[in-house]
This record gives sequence, C-alpha cells and structure tokens, in this order.
Amino acid sequence: MPAEPDGRFDFTLDGKGTTASTAFPTPGTYTYFCRRHQHMRGEVKVN
Repeated sequence: MPAEPDGRFDFTLDGKGTTASTAFPTPGTYTYFCRRHQHMRGEVKVN
C-alpha cells in the first residue's frame, strides 16, 4: 500500500450518516485513506 493517497478518488464525508459511492471502471487495486484518522487505510480490489 502506498504511503500517500494517489488521488484516484476523494470523498469528503462529514457528519453522522454521511455516505458516498463510486464506480471503479478498470480492474486494479485502489487505496483509500481517512483524512481525519490517518492510521485508517484500506484498499479495494477490482477484478
């Protein structure tokens, strides 16, 4: 997992119950990071 976000997608989620969605048009691994809790990271793998 890279040390920094790569900017492929970005959401601003503020407030309880806030949601967002996106489509991943190309297979690959997409990393995500929480701006408020920098230790929270993950990845979405698209086949």
